Amino acid sequence: MATNSKNGVVTKYLNAFDPGLSFLASQAAVELDNLLLGKSSELQAVKSLGERLAHSTEEIEGGEDRRSLMDPATVSVFSNAIAASGIPKVHTLPELASEAWRLANDLQESQSTSDKPRLAVLRTFCTHLAKSVVAHEQSDLEMQSSDENWS
Repeated sequence: MATNSKNGVVTKYLNAFDPGLSFLASQAAVELDNLLLGKSSELQAVKSLGERLAHSTEEIEGGEDRRSLMDPATVSVFSNAIAASGIPKVHTLPELASEAWRLANDLQESQSTSDKPRLAVLRTFCTHLAKSVVAHEQSDLEMQSSDENWS
């Protein structure tokens, strides 16, 4: 798994094969739910997920467009979470990268916003990301077990 060290803090890219991603996304959803309920929260999981999304894209020289650094499995998991969240569908990889960048910024700035509908969309996205990762893991396990049945 690719990592990026910044000021002694290791940040990972978003990766569908990361065994902790479903927990991180679930924890972020809980933190956002607490924020919506007016409970104090440090939003550590939200910020971490936002950092992973931000590091999963890079800026294209000469413009504001972004390029995705996600592998195909992560693209699938991420796009499924977007679609399930009711966020307008993305049809191309550049659109996916732009949406990842927008979500990353929204997640990282969630503590300072009072836009409850936007926070609710972020919470829904985090919930569906966790579900999408678990579904991917389950599918991967089923594929592995079906491979074992071949002689």
